Amino acid sequence: MMPQTKRLLAEEVRKVKKTAKQSRFDGFFVHYVPGEKIDKHAFVVSKKIAKTAVERNTIRRKLYHAAARESFAPGKYVWTLTKPYTENIVKIARDTFSNNVQ
Repeated sequence: MMPQTKRLLAEEVRKVKKTAKQSRFDGFFVHYVPGEKIDKHAFVVSKKIAKTAVERNTIRRKLYHAAARESFAPGKYVWTLTKPYTENIVKIARDTFSNNVQ
């Protein structure tokens, strides 16, 4: 799991979504604000993707786990799922993380 110091708070997520550049990918999109000292992440999983909180939190944990093992350019990242969760999304996320999305 990613340490708390590398996760965004709810108010930070709102600020990032308002000011960030947005990139679309198959199954999710990313809001990114460059220029911080470290990389910080948040994952958004709506009820449209997973109905119960248990399912949403499980998906979020898997994505945090995938992100914790990769290195990124310093900045703030908000990852939003746009398609129902499958194992492929974790694979796409890993591939994206390793390419240092900017």
